This record gives sequence, structure tokens and C-alpha cells, in this order.
Amino acid sequence: MLLVSLFFIFSIMFVVPSYALNLENKILVSDDEDLIIEFGKNTVRHLLTETITTPNLEFGMIRLVDQDILLEGAFDDVSVKVLGDSIVITSFDVPVIIYARNVGDNNYSINLYTIDDGFKKQTFTATLETIESETAVQTEPEIIEEVVTEPLINVLTSHYQKVVEGEPFVFVVKTFDINKYDGSDWGNFYGKLDGVTIHAEILGLANQVLKTVDGVTENGVFEGQVIVPQNTWPQGWYTLSLDVSYKGDTFHDDLKFFIQSKFVTN
Repeated sequence: MLLVSLFFIFSIMFVVPSYALNLENKILVSDDEDLIIEFGKNTVRHLLTETITTPNLEFGMIRLVDQDILLEGAFDDVSVKVLGDSIVITSFDVPVIIYARNVGDNNYSINLYTIDDGFKKQTFTATLETIESETAVQTEPEIIEEVVTEPLINVLTSHYQKVVEGEPFVFVVKTFDINKYDGSDWGNFYGKLDGVTIHAEILGLANQVLKTVDGVTENGVFEGQVIVPQNTWPQGWYTLSLDVSYKGDTFHDDLKFFIQSKFVTN
């Protein structure tokens, strides 16, 4: 009842203007990284006189003084409301309310309320950032004495986005002759390219190298696997730094994944 009352108070404290803040593929990260909220694709409904857009929570990890909270939008009953440039997140399965007030330049002042073992309030400061596409290849124009190097390889990647400590983290690289196939269909094998060199590094919370994996593609595919050690790599966001090379043509991508403690309490 207290949770419902708090949500009602938040609802009537503000006059909700027209939908302005777009949370699709955004991530809210506190300065101490103890609060990480990731938003997925919006739900869009087209009515006769208007279009209603609703933001959705994809994943949330919150480390509090006395507990850790894990929210998964696909399984937990979570509501996300946009109040102008501010955000209210209400979770019913895990009783918590998060009010994030925009203080300018995508910076947010956050009040978090829990009701387990009594009503408690905790605060954070955070930044709203855009999640970069994992399959996007970032290229910069390069001119070297009017010599233009034509690309030779098309690279597709896939990886676990979340893994529990003690379990394997798996990533897969598929390579193609770009002159035969330059698309992004993961199921395609036409134009597959063998003998492409793969070098991967797992970077820790401070961007230190924790593990390296090397190999070459066979039948156009390379699969890497690393067992996440228990009690060694703290819970949080890690980076798979990937370098691919073939006859002077190179590809680089940084892929994010989350390591979850085996003993997280909700």
C-alpha cells in the first residue's frame, strides 16, 4: 500500500507535458556505477487521433548499502514514466521507486525509495547516455597520399550480454569476403572467409586486460570462450575489445557485457 501511495503522490505532483524525452537505447549510469538502468526499444501505439510512445526498462542493477537490486524488464513488473525531462521508474515485483530529475546536460539527481524493512530513501547522481550499436562499424575517413585501400572483410559479431560468475562467456565472429557478401544477416554463409586473424581482450572495470583470446576463422567462424572466475572479477560492466585482421584490412569493435555475482540478492 505504501508503494502504491508513493506512486500516486509522484503522479499528482507533476503536470505531464507532451512526450519529449526519448529513452530508447539509452542507459542511466550513476557516478559511482552503483546504479545502472538500461532502456530498450519503445512501445509505440498508433491510435486514431494520436500516437502513444512508452519507454521500456531492459535491465537494471542497483547496489545499495544493505542490498543489491536486479531488475529485468522482460520478467519484472516495471513501469517507466517520462515527466518532461525527468523519469519515474516503479517496480512492483521488487518494491522500489526511482525518481530521476534532470538537472541539465543529461545529468540527473536521483532519489530511490525502498520499503523493505521500513521506508528508506537513497540518492545518486547520474548521467543519461546513448548505447552504441554493437554491430555498428565505426570508420573514419582516411587519406594517405591519394592511396585508397579497398576493404576485404565483412565482420559480424555476437556475444553473451550477461553472464554469471563461474559460467562461460562466449563470443562468435563471422567473416566474409566483402566483395561476395557485405550484409548483416547472421544466418548467411555465402562468401565466408577463412584464415582471418582474431585477437580479443577482456577488459576489467578499470580497462585493465584480464584475459586474451587468439585464433583464426575456420569455415568463416571463430568462437571464443572464457570462464568467468568466481570472487575475482567484481560484478559490473566489462568490455570485449575485438581486433580482426586479414591481408592488411582491419576491424575493431568494443562490445559491452555484464558480469553478475552468483549471490545477488533482490
